[in-house]
Amino acid sequence: MVHIPVNASLYQEAGSTQVNELAFTLAHCNDYFNFLNDSNSLNNKAVHVTVSVGGDLFTEIAKLRALRKLIDLLHNAYGRKNELYIHAQTTMLNKSEKDAYTNLLRSTTEAMSAIIGGTNSLSIPGYDQLFNQANEFSSRMAINQQHILKDESYLNKVADMAAGSYYIEQLTDQLAQNAWEKFKTIEAKGGFMACIKTKYIQEMINTDFNALKENYKQNKSVLIGVNKYPNTTERKEILKDKSANDKGVRITPKKLTEFL
Repeated sequence: MVHIPVNASLYQEAGSTQVNELAFTLAHCNDYFNFLNDSNSLNNKAVHVTVSVGGDLFTEIAKLRALRKLIDLLHNAYGRKNELYIHAQTTMLNKSEKDAYTNLLRSTTEAMSAIIGGTNSLSIPGYDQLFNQANEFSSRMAINQQHILKDESYLNKVADMAAGSYYIEQLTDQLAQNAWEKFKTIEAKGGFMACIKTKYIQEMINTDFNALKENYKQNKSVLIGVNKYPNTTERKEILKDKSANDKGVRITPKKLTEFL
């Protein structure tokens, strides 16, 4: 089966809220669906969405569940039932070059959210990817994180661990409803690409990121080893992201640690 690839990870990596991230993903998908539907090419195509998963355990679980609901709604609008495949990756937004082993804890809980939320596949970057070249040790640690979640925590044994949880079900519905309203606003402004061209989406993401950054600066949110209990003697240089200098990149991934 041919896939429709949608890379929605850049919204979370750039600092978007979960609601806006879902709305952008839905609008992104809808632009593809519109094009393919007009050319009668939408049939028998699975939607392959890549998402990044952050550190808010329950909200990220609900985000993936809400994504499935929203894509189903979109398929219904086109009178089709296409398969949805979700690939999740743990975010780099909250990773730090300071006290770097805490990145292992962050990415493990993020991976838990992805699995419980119902991802079809998962990738975990090395804990030192922010400041180090790919190496055998950090790659092996990333593999072992998945082994622990599968072979020691048995997270692969239950199809839908969150089913029946009032809190998660309610949070899922809330995210889906709010994201659907934001999606309708984007569509009313001409759709995803139109809002990219006018920078409406980029401005929303920048607003989200600035609010997130302020929460950490004011210690309303905590990154251990960064804005709480930092090791001031530790210094590592963050590797430069080449895409940041690419003028063709319209939504740029960010790193919280560079602003704290």
